This record gives sequence, structure tokens and C-alpha cells, in this order.
Amino acid sequence: LKFSVVVGPSLPPGVSSLVASLARRSDGRAQATSDGPPPGPPPRRRRHSRRHSRRRRMAEALPPERAEERRADDGVGVRVLELFAGIGGMRLALSYAGIRIEEAIAVEVNEQALSVYRHNFGETGLVRRDLTGLNAAWFERQRCRIWTMSPPCQPYTRQGKNRDAEDARAKPLLHIIDVLREVPTPPEVLVLENVQNFERSESCARLLEVLAHRGFEWRGFLLSPRQFGFPNARQRFYLVAKQRGSAFASVPRPRQDVDAAEPSCTPWSRLPCPGACCASSQEAEAGGASASSGALWTEEALVSEGRSFEESMGRCAACGREAPVGEPRVVGEDCGINQDGDKAELGARCRWPVVEVGSFLDGDDGSSTSSRAGAAQSCQSVPWSAECSRRHQEPSQWEVPEQTLCKESARCFDVVHFGCRHSLCFTKAYGRYIDGTGSVFLMTDRPPRPPTSEVVGDAFAMREFLGLLRYFSPREAAQMLGFKLRDPVPDGTVAPCPEAFGCLPLCSAHGAEAVRRDAGHPCCCPSYSLPGPETHGPGGDPLGAKGGRGLWALLGNSLNPQVVALVCRACGVPESLGQ
Repeated sequence: LKFSVVVGPSLPPGVSSLVASLARRSDGRAQATSDGPPPGPPPRRRRHSRRHSRRRRMAEALPPERAEERRADDGVGVRVLELFAGIGGMRLALSYAGIRIEEAIAVEVNEQALSVYRHNFGETGLVRRDLTGLNAAWFERQRCRIWTMSPPCQPYTRQGKNRDAEDARAKPLLHIIDVLREVPTPPEVLVLENVQNFERSESCARLLEVLAHRGFEWRGFLLSPRQFGFPNARQRFYLVAKQRGSAFASVPRPRQDVDAAEPSCTPWSRLPCPGACCASSQEAEAGGASASSGALWTEEALVSEGRSFEESMGRCAACGREAPVGEPRVVGEDCGINQDGDKAELGARCRWPVVEVGSFLDGDDGSSTSSRAGAAQSCQSVPWSAECSRRHQEPSQWEVPEQTLCKESARCFDVVHFGCRHSLCFTKAYGRYIDGTGSVFLMTDRPPRPPTSEVVGDAFAMREFLGLLRYFSPREAAQMLGFKLRDPVPDGTVAPCPEAFGCLPLCSAHGAEAVRRDAGHPCCCPSYSLPGPETHGPGGDPLGAKGGRGLWALLGNSLNPQVVALVCRACGVPESLGQ
């Protein structure tokens, strides 16, 4: 405008009129700014970038003032977000722990796993999407008080390449960590399961950093099902994180984590049973020893740097081989010094007798024919009958094929007997490969049969076992992995767990306290079964067909829900959720 006033007279007439028009328009805008918007349609909005759109969606998500509405317990149950849902192991674990589930939002991409999940829990809540495509606003809209996850373990296994966060299969977990940092209302409880060595990974370090930033406290455990009565070795890392203010009354924080400069998680290698937690709480209220003192918690049981978690080996009385006996232990540097300076053992009073393999066997057709079924579901020992023993020696559809026994690699089979209290961890390669994928069962009361192939002599690696070895059926493997397999009664309800056995394995020293603690609390354990041949996976392949490889693979990728439930009980997860 100043330029037009100064040089305007020297400009050509056409240019002078254009400058004057621009000056009048500028004056009109200034007047509109002072008096209000000018009449007419609003100016066209500029398109937002993807980053601005994301921020807008976050602003439109559930506002913070509605957080209490999400957390309110209406007496029915809680909403659960089950990430990497698989076949529903985490959902079962929460129910086994006594948590009433109102609705579970299950996120999974594996179609075979979805078939098993749908077979048991229906279609409601299933989300068939890649986790990396779900933003923080979606997580916020679910209004779930507890998140569970069992991320892919391949980036962290000791047998793999151990690429950790650089592995493409770690991307979904890293995305969840980013979401947890951004989501306006984080969950009250987070439960994670993964393989041993995850606790020392870069992915775990990133998760702990975000948990600390969002106001969580956590406890970690490195446990094997054999510690709780299951005759199956499956060392896994478990993490329970809760918002600060929701105390871990029965599990102290390791001194190493307190003194660490960065967020860390030193796992405990043992766990007190629910009865011991109840008894220790009563002692603390009476002014006695607290749950974190004396024999319950010692640094000897911490799997810290320079230590490892290993099975205690010895001679098995049933098969005569060198096998895991007793409880797993921590070996390495400075084992034997606890927080009080003595050599007391963690959970010295808590003992779960390991049940023999025969307790988990079914009939030849895969049905539950043993009267011991209820006992095996909760790892209780009941004497065998001669009829049960005879039935499990009959010809089986799960017999190891002759062409497999001809191979030299068949000598690597881990063979177990009725009375064995040990077996290898079942992996997703069970039934396809031999070494390290899981144990096979020896039917000792049957005579070996002659071979039908032309392979004879020394070339037949396992000739003496022909007709005597069989795989564990998917149903048997599931029961050894802690799945309670039972169908609903005719009226559609589910029979509660027997009071004599309870919902979870009972410690031999504190079983009575656990039963008294659970008195008056209804059993929340749902029905669960494996699909039969009529249930099809992707491509129309029946999941329950002869061979069972699809179900074996799903079970190998799953977890032990009863061990997860014991961890949740020890960490007070039901109490934190008001149940």
C-alpha cells in the first residue's frame, strides 16, 4: 500500500487501478476481521497431511474424563484385549485365574488359529487384521482394562538368528510399544508371555522404558510347567505390569531392578502358590513375616546376568534314562545369597508334585475315557487301573509310521513311558520332524510287529520299536500343556471344576489355604475343546484330520494357560481388577 501511494501517480492508468483495487480488498479484509467474518460461503479448508489426520483422530478418541467410565466394573466382567490371540490361551488363563470376562477383543491373522478360536468362543470380538495397521485411536476405542500378548518368539530364540528388534517378525510388538506410548488411556494390567531370552532383548528394553514412562510397575518370571506338576518342559518368560498404586503385595521388586539406572526386569525363577500368598498376607496382617521375607524370596532364585535357568537332571525311575527330575534351578554366578544374607530358598514351602505322563492319556479315538480326566486337568495324581493301562496299549491312529522309524534320525526320538514324569516341549514341528520337537509314547505291553518294508538289518534304525511308538494326540498334548478340555453340559452351561482339585494345580503344602481362599468364588473356567475333522482351516483342510499336524502346530505356538493363571494370581491381577 505504501508503494502504491508513493509511486502510484507515475504508474500507467491500468496498473494504478489494479493497485487501488487490491488496496480496497485489503481494507475490506481488515474490517471483516474486526467486525466478524464476511458473508458468503466459508473459505475452502486445506487438506491435512497424514500426521495431522492422525492427531485429529486421537483428539476425537475417548476423552480422559471418560477413563473412569471405562474402568468401572459393572459386576459382569472386564473387557480384555487379546493381542496375538492364537487359539485363545491367554483368554483361558484369565478365566482360570478367576477373572470374569465380559468381552474379549481377539486380534489374530492366522486362519487356522482363528478356526480354533471361533470353534470355542464364537465370532464376536474377532479382529482379522495385522496389528501394525491398528492405530492408537483404535486401541483407545476398545476400552479394555487388560491387554494380553504372546508375540512371535522367533526373533528371541536361542536356536534362531536372534535378530531381536531387527527381525521383521518383531514389528507388531514394536508397534504395540509405540501405541502404548501414545494411547490416552493405557490399560490397567498388561500380561506378556514369550521364550526365555526375551527378558534380555532390545524389544523388552523398549517395552520397559514405555511402561515406566506410562506409570507402570512390573514383575518378571522365568518358569517351567514342571514346577507346577506338569510333566512337560517349556521354559517361558512371563511379565505382569500394573499401574502404580495397584501393589504387588506378594511379589517384591528385585534389588537389582531397584538399583538399576535404566528400567530393567530381573525375573524370579519360582512362584509362591495362591495358598502361600494368602497365608503370607495373613501373617503380615498379624504382624509376622511378610511375603517378601525369609524363605519366600531370595536372590538365589533371580535369573540375573551371568546366570541361567536349567532343568535338574537325574535318572528316571520309569524309563531308566537321564531325564529332568526335581525342580528347575538357577545356576551361575553368586547363587545362594538372598536379600537377608542367608541361604534360604524361594518358595521352600511350595511344592507341586509332578504328575506322570499316563495321567494325560486319552482313548485311541482321542476321547476322554479315563476317570482321571478331572485330576489331570489340574495336575493331581490318582492311581491307575488295569483297564486304563490296557486301553492305552491298543493300536492307535497316532502310531509312528514305519517309514519314519527307518530313518537314522529316528534314534533322536525322546521316548517316554506311562510312569515318566518328564517330556520334551511340544513345538509346531511335532509330527513333521524328530529331534527336539516333542516326545513320543512307548506302548510297552504290545509285542513288536515285523516290518513291511524292504529295509532290513542295521539300516532299519528303530526296528525294535516298530508298532510300539505313537505320537501324543493333539488332545493329549493340549492337556499336558495345561488346556482344560471339556464340553458344555446339555443345557449349555459348563460344570465347575471339582472342589477337591480346584481350578489350578494345588501346592502340596498350601492346598487347603488355596481351597479356603477360593471358597465362595464361582469357577470361571469356560468350556474348551479341539475341533474335529468337520472343522476346516484355510484351503478346506480339516484341522482334526488324521495326523493332527495343524493342531500340533497351533499348540506348539501356544502357551500353558494354567501357568499364566498362577502368575496372575501371585501378582494379584484379579484383585487389581476388582474381582
